Order: sequence, then structure tokens, then C-alpha cells
Amino acid sequence: MALLAATDPVDAIVCAAPLLLALVLARTSQQDRQQYIARLLAAALMSPLLQLMFFSDRLSWPIVVVLAVAHFAAVVGAVFWLASATTRIAPPIGTPRTSPGQLLEQMQELPLPIRREGPSPTWIIDHGFETGEARSHRILLDVDPSRGTVFVREQVGASGARPRDADEASMRHVGDDIIDASRPDAQFVWTRCWQASIINLDQLGDPAPAKDPDSVVLQLCALVLRCGWIWQPVLIRPR
Repeated sequence: MALLAATDPVDAIVCAAPLLLALVLARTSQQDRQQYIARLLAAALMSPLLQLMFFSDRLSWPIVVVLAVAHFAAVVGAVFWLASATTRIAPPIGTPRTSPGQLLEQMQELPLPIRREGPSPTWIIDHGFETGEARSHRILLDVDPSRGTVFVREQVGASGARPRDADEASMRHVGDDIIDASRPDAQFVWTRCWQASIINLDQLGDPAPAKDPDSVVLQLCALVLRCGWIWQPVLIRPR
């Protein structure tokens, strides 16, 4: 609509730029999925903002506020969509799919503490950290036979754990001074979040033993694909 309303060639180019940029980036290589997501998120965040700044002198402030809120909502929606669309891995073509029972039996053969709480259809794996590390990494698996898909959710948390590296210890934000006595490095960390692990296909050739959360996810993904099921990380439990 904005493109149709633009009578000036410059206005038309500015209006079309975000769409053209998104189409170009969507066609780039997904070999490194982390970089692929970073490119798409950067375009989703910055392109509409630059467009809004370009036309702000022609719009009233109420309209600018509404557009800014709509942009924020669209970015949040894009994060959830990207977490699902860019982490999905399908098995090789022609791989026969096992039954749900056979899939779960093979999962239970892995040296992992897999369990199910009560009548819930969700299978739970809690990675065991070293005593006193005060961290948690829970993997929840929902098998959907109608879609041939295993939906995966990861809950990561820390309750008074010591920072693992300088980035986790830092309490500074982008643009803050490098040295700021009012913001010393954290001695302990409290956090809880949902995440969708990004797996590159070359990592599945010979996954390492399940000694840390990342290798546990790789082991599970490799098994799910060998059994002919789709591996689908999500942030929200599917219906």
C-alpha cells in the first residue's frame, strides 16, 4: 500500500527496500544457520525503523507511535517464527519412519535420564550438571504422529550459579562504558529462559557423547532423524 501511494521515485525505492532486502537475505545460504538468523533479524529490526525515520516528518506522532508498536509486535512474531522455521530438520528423503513406540524405545536406550511425569505425553530429559553448579537444562519432547514430527523445547536456567565467561558476568549493555565502577561484573547469575538450539547438518555426522547439554541435543536429533521423524524446535508447546 505504501509503495502504491508513493509518487516520488525515491519514496518508492525506500518503501520497496525492506521487502527486496528480505527476499535477498532469505535466498542466502543456510549452511551456517546462526549467521542466517542473524541476517534476517537484523533486516527485520533495522529496515522498518529506517523507513519510519525517513517518513516521520510527514506523519503525525500518533501514527508514528502506532507504527512503532506494530513494528515491535512484528519483530516479536518474527523471533517465534524464526525459532521454528530455521531450526527444523527433516530426515533424509526415503528414510522409513518408525512407530512412536519404537522411537521412544530407542530414546530410552540412550544413556540419558529420560522420563515422563504422570499421564503427560511430554518426555523430559534433565541434564545432570556437576554438584554445586546450580544450573539446569531441561529438554521436553512431544511426539506428534499425525505430523511425523518431534517438537522440542529447551528450558535453561541458573540459580545463583557462577558466571561461565566474561560475557555472562558482564552487566553492561551495548553502548555502555567499558569500565564503569557502578556496574561491576556479576559474581552469581540468576536466569531462566526458553531456547531453540540451532543445529548445522555437519554436526550430525558423528555426534559427541552426551556429556554436556549441546551434545545431548545433538544425540537426540541424530536419533530422531535416523528414525525418520522431523526434528522441530519450538518456543511454545504445540497444540
